[in-house]
Formats: sequence, C-alpha cells, structure tokens
Amino acid sequence: MSERDRLMRTLGDPCLERLRKRLRERLETGGALEAPIVLLNPAPEERRAIDLLLGRAPGRGQTLSVRPLELESRLCTAGLATDLASALVEVDGAPIIDRAAARSELARGWGELSELVTGECASERPQAPQVWATLQTEGLLARFGAPTSSAMRTLATQFARLARALPDLRSDALPTYLGLPELAARTTGDAHGLDPGTPFGAVALRYAAAVGGSSAWSTSAERRETWANVGVVLDPLSSHVLVLNLPLEGEDLVAATLRSHAALAEPARLTLNALTRHGQDLVRSGSSPVFVCENPAVVLAATHRLGAR
Repeated sequence: MSERDRLMRTLGDPCLERLRKRLRERLETGGALEAPIVLLNPAPEERRAIDLLLGRAPGRGQTLSVRPLELESRLCTAGLATDLASALVEVDGAPIIDRAAARSELARGWGELSELVTGECASERPQAPQVWATLQTEGLLARFGAPTSSAMRTLATQFARLARALPDLRSDALPTYLGLPELAARTTGDAHGLDPGTPFGAVALRYAAAVGGSSAWSTSAERRETWANVGVVLDPLSSHVLVLNLPLEGEDLVAATLRSHAALAEPARLTLNALTRHGQDLVRSGSSPVFVCENPAVVLAATHRLGAR
C-alpha cells in the first residue's frame, strides 16, 4: 500500500470530515496548533474514528477534544506526511489558504483600482470615486472577479471613461444629449456594451442613477429616465416633439424647417437628435404666447380649426 493510500485510509475517513474542516480553519486563520479543537456532540462513529486516529481509549461525553499538534506528530511519525497542512491538502485536494494574506491582497487590489478611477476622472467628475467605492462595498463589482484580475482593471478603466464621457448638464445652455449606443462605444468599444442585461450596463446604470439622483431603474421607463437625467438618451431619433406655427429666427435646419411648415400651417415633427445638433441658438420671433400640450390630437385639432392663426 502506498503512503498516499495509507494517508487516505487514516485521515480520509468520512467520519473525520468535521475534524478535517476544523483543522483547516485553524491553519487558515493562523491559530496555534497547541490549542485543542473541541467538537460538540460527536456522533458515536465520529468519536470512534477520532479515538482510533489518535490511538487512545474510547471516550464518552458531549465533547471531543483534539490537539492538532499531537495529530501532526502522529502523522509524521508514521511517515504519512511531513506536516498537518500537507496531509490535509493531500486528503481534501484543496490548498490551505492564508486568509490574512488573502484579505491583505484583496485590500491592495481594491486600493489600486480606486487610485486608477480617482486618477483618471476625479478632477472632472469628483463624484465618480465615491460611487465606485459604494458599488464595491455593495458587492456589485465582485461578479467581475478579484480586484487584481485583468477583468477588474478593464472594468475600472471603462468606469472612468464612462464618467468622463457623460454630458455636462451643469451649464444653463441647452444640453447636448448623447445616444446610449454612442456612449457605449466610447466607453467599452462596443455599441451594445451598455445594453440592459450586460454586466457593465448594470454598473453604468447605477452610476447614472447616483449622478442623476434616480432612485429606481428596474423598468424600461425608469431606465430611460435615469439615463435622461444625466444627458443620455436611449434613442434620440424616437424622442421627438410636435410643433405647429412656432416662428424662429436663424438659418439652421430647425429654424428653416419650422418656418417652412408654419407657412403652410402644417405641424412639424422634430427629433431630439435634430434639436441637439441644430437647435443650440434658436431665437423665437415675436412675443405671442406659446402653448404646450401633451396630446397630438390637440395639435391636429388646432391645425384644422386655426390654420396659420
């Protein structure tokens, strides 16, 4: 019988599973091997297996005590392992993880990513590092892997690009809206990179909600509003306004379109894309009131009843 077979037969007994788990926890947390491990309410077969493993007389009671250092000594003396850690690795097929070192590495990784986000966009978008930290605390970023992985570094870079690419709505001028596909291409290199259901799309939506003050983003209408609050439209060609007899000065496309339609008392439909690209310097002619309504039927009735008036 090989040494491995002897070790599996000695320490790999299913009745010793709870003991092996507690021994692994002790090693991974850096606990002292001199201190005993106490198992509560051991089953009879579990007690028999442990007593046999340690070569001691059968015990009784509601607790069972095992000294890891004593067990390690017996395994080494029998030539089954060089130490307790290597024995557990061989039996369980899983490494012993230094949890303290893992936590330190995790903190270092998050720190590096936070510095990346802060360095790339803090001056232009000071809110971005704070939102990044919140998303990390909430666990939304964990799905992308460990913070030291290339996937997470790509995520941090895309997040910084997203923050810088959002339109600036702080000025009093007519805001320049950005289509979601264009924002996605600038941020991820893929026009569908921010579509609903994509991993980074969820992160980007949460950032937009934080910046725009949105509290809900689960439905399509809520997502549309969340993006609109930060100057991003899902489809600037589908968003439009219906206009009747609104004279404007200027020679740009919007002004010329409205004047030509007003001359014939015909409603004009302007897309958000046209307004943001060609309507930055619109000036209204005259001082007559401008009426605003929600229902296109009202515009149609005004067209038929009032015409150019």
